[in-house]
Amino acid sequence: MIVAWHPFDPPRSETALAAALPLDGVDAWRFYVGLPLSGKRLPNGGLDGLMELILDDAVLRVHGPVSTQAVAEFGPALATVRSEYGIEAGPLGLLGGSLGGGSPRWTGPQTADAAAVERLATEWFARHLDS
Repeated sequence: MIVAWHPFDPPRSETALAAALPLDGVDAWRFYVGLPLSGKRLPNGGLDGLMELILDDAVLRVHGPVSTQAVAEFGPALATVRSEYGIEAGPLGLLGGSLGGGSPRWTGPQTADAAAVERLATEWFARHLDS
């Protein structure tokens, strides 16, 4: 199973990341998770409201709360996904970009699928974020 968190810059939602980085050819369940304060969960005022929080205090009002809440939500979300889809415990790859990469890291044994995901993600982020 691969769980992916999107960056705060485009693709800035779980839907946008799934479209931009579908991980085709990877033999694993793929779940794209939305981050707090982004996508469907933007604060009042949308992107402008988010920018106000960033300009006020990016660390205390955005980076800290997003990372803390994303970590707190992960366990229950993973349990729900496993239960709803009947997925047994097994290797788990965690993928994130930009602020979405604050807490995820590869865990468990490195498999061919995890290596393929890492390669695809690295190539995608290099093409789109470093240019």
